Amino acid sequence: MKSAEELVRTFCDTVVNDRRLDLIDEIFASDCCLHHNMATLRAGSREELKQLVVRLCSDLPRLHVTLDRLVVNRGQEVDAIWRIQTDGAGESSLTGEIMGATVFLIEDGRIRGAWADWRGSSSAA
Repeated sequence: MKSAEELVRTFCDTVVNDRRLDLIDEIFASDCCLHHNMATLRAGSREELKQLVVRLCSDLPRLHVTLDRLVVNRGQEVDAIWRIQTDGAGESSLTGEIMGATVFLIEDGRIRGAWADWRGSSSAA
């Protein structure tokens, strides 16, 4: 079983950066839920999460997440500070750096929930 930190690293480094959507079934609970400060970036199941990652990668084809800091709390919660660079490629006209934070809830060896917020120095090109 992966540790809480390994689950979050797998999501960011492998699912998002390497586009390995097949791993979502392995690391997320079947009834997982992703909450975001933007209503259009929410998912209430593994399938919705896969669709969300596909949409983000389509909008930002060079999307790459860099994890700057991970803090594991009581083995059940991981606070992640991350950033992405955008270059205006794809459907999005955003350029610059977006910084964000996500709190992941881990239960029974899987990610059960995530609460994300981001703020960017990005601007429309």
